[in-house]
Amino acid sequence: MKIKLPAAFHGLGSLALRLTIGPMFMAHGAGKLFGLFGGKGLMETGHGFAQMGFHPGVFWAGVVGSSEFFGGLCLLLGFLTQWATLPLMVVMLVAIFKIHWSAGFFAQQGGFEYPLVILGGLVALFLLGGGKASVDRLCCKDEGHCPAK
Repeated sequence: MKIKLPAAFHGLGSLALRLTIGPMFMAHGAGKLFGLFGGKGLMETGHGFAQMGFHPGVFWAGVVGSSEFFGGLCLLLGFLTQWATLPLMVVMLVAIFKIHWSAGFFAQQGGFEYPLVILGGLVALFLLGGGKASVDRLCCKDEGHCPAK
């Protein structure tokens, strides 16, 4: 049985996802790029990327860190939401298969459970768009074809 919500709540599902996933990616990206929030910064993160087989490590750390930080910012604002999810989905797929897969499913053992949940949220945002409380919605001129509608 479906719960009927007041009309004011319609279209806010994307906002709930954006307000949780966006800042999370921004924090991870800021750690990789700038050493914030306990991160190691670009050079040390790049060294870690090289040890995992991503060469050149600093380049890939910059790509991933920038994707996370700026993609997370776009999600937070609801700006180019569907486009912002694409590189973040790639980051999560690489994390699942390259880093976490060998540890199994459960996060307690370092498995892919957590990145899989984040990937699911990103897929939902890709399908839903930014929602009614987004910059995307403000920028839509053609309401009939607005992905944020």
